[in-house]
Amino acid sequence: MDYEKFVAAGRSQERRIERTTDVSSQKRERLLPYTAEQLFHLAADVERYPEYLRWWIAARIRKREANVYCTDQVLGLGPVRVRFGSRTVLQTVLQPPTRIDVTSKDYPFHTLLRSQPENFSDR
Repeated sequence: MDYEKFVAAGRSQERRIERTTDVSSQKRERLLPYTAEQLFHLAADVERYPEYLRWWIAARIRKREANVYCTDQVLGLGPVRVRFGSRTVLQTVLQPPTRIDVTSKDYPFHTLLRSQPENFSDR
């Protein structure tokens, strides 16, 4: 998947942004010209996040076992840097893959991403 085209498609198809008073939470909905399986693999490819996600400075998988991996990551905005570790579990028993759980014990990222089929639906 061409990551630059993915980002451009997402920005051009933005339908709604819901903002809450909680600055750590945002919801964005976009219609993208990709299949659910392509989006699953995009979300699972954490080491490439710095290539196309603003504020993602670094992501390195330090341990991988089957469909589980542990990652060291760094987010940054200006001079501020936040380092955290995460654990990712890819549910790939069914085809296409069905779920990604990303968790962290590091503050403030206790549960980062929980994606299920309705989040990766083909439209």
